[in-house]
This record gives sequence, C-alpha cells and structure tokens, in this order.
Amino acid sequence: MEGFLLLSLVAHPVNRTIGLSVRPIMIEATQKEELKPVQWIDFEYDGKKYDLSHLHPRTLQFIRAEQGKEPAVEYQVDVIFSLHCFSVETLPGSDFKLLYSDSRETRTFDFERYELSKRLPAIIESLSRRKCFQTDRSDFVTVEVIREDATIANYHVFFTVSKATKTGHLNLYISIAYVANRKAGSSGRAIKFMVILHHTMNQIKIKA
Repeated sequence: MEGFLLLSLVAHPVNRTIGLSVRPIMIEATQKEELKPVQWIDFEYDGKKYDLSHLHPRTLQFIRAEQGKEPAVEYQVDVIFSLHCFSVETLPGSDFKLLYSDSRETRTFDFERYELSKRLPAIIESLSRRKCFQTDRSDFVTVEVIREDATIANYHVFFTVSKATKTGHLNLYISIAYVANRKAGSSGRAIKFMVILHHTMNQIKIKA
C-alpha cells in the first residue's frame, strides 16, 4: 500500500562528486532496493556533527483492539527512513561539502529537514492515533510543527506500507518528509492507519 504521511542499506560515505539527482517525491527503484534498511552515518559540516541515529531502522508494535468476535491483533512493523527525510535535490552550484549519498543517489543535506526529522520517530509511533490520507500514489498524514523562528508549519510525511519478507512483519517505508503549505485533507481520502496495516497484511485492496 503506497501513501503519504503528513503530521536506507548501510549508509555510504559522502560522494564528493555531483551526480544525477532524483526528484524527491517518487524514487524510481524496486521495492527490494527501496526497503533495504540503512544505519545512517552521522554527517559532519564545519566541524559540527549531526547525529542521524534517530533515523536508524527499528521495529514497532501496533495493536488493533478487539472488535466484536475478532480478537486483538498485534502488527510487527519494520520502519525504514529514507535519505529524503533529511536532504534535498542537489542543484548546480550546491556546496559539495553538503553532499550525502546512499547506495542509489547523492543529495544535499538540508538543515531544516534534519531538525524536523528528529520528530519523525514520535510521529510514526503515534500513527494509529492520527488521521491519514490516501491518494492514488501514497498514504500521508500532516502534523503541525513549530519551527525555530516560532512560526507554525505543516509537516508532511510520505510513506508506503508493504508485506515484509520476514514472516508476520510489515514494512513501513518513510520515503520523504518536508514542510509545505498544503494542509491535511487538502488532497486524498481519509483512512485509518490500522486499516492500512490490516488490509496490507491480508492482501486486501483498499477501495478508492
């Protein structure tokens, strides 16, 4: 089940050459490549280290409460965060010292996306209590966040859910997260996160 979320992989050293970049929303890659977990290497710039351990892969448990005669169900969800959660497209003239690479592409480290990414673990853990939206390409949720300048912004987190190769597990791939003016519900159909998990695990197509 693909989707957006509003509210990758052993990481490789930074590539010092500017190569072809991929636009942020959709990444052309096979599911196997996309879901390869990454232990991100901390980023260093101007003598300062930026810890990326909060974006390391992890497994979360989401429990669907008992419903009538149906017993409670616990879902084991393997969470993977992509490079796009803390980087932007590399443009001509970009500072080469800001380049960061994984096994597929090289992008530019973005300080605002990095700071906001620190909130992703808590946002992901609370998905079962949030309203998600589904489009033809993704599921998403929007979260209002307060920036460093005290302004309020809509933080959009995009994700896909799929069955994992490990028996009884699901993959939750956070493909990108960024601030945009678009508000929650401005596009897409409302859907509960637990419905996404249930239908994906049981291979049930979600009705448009």
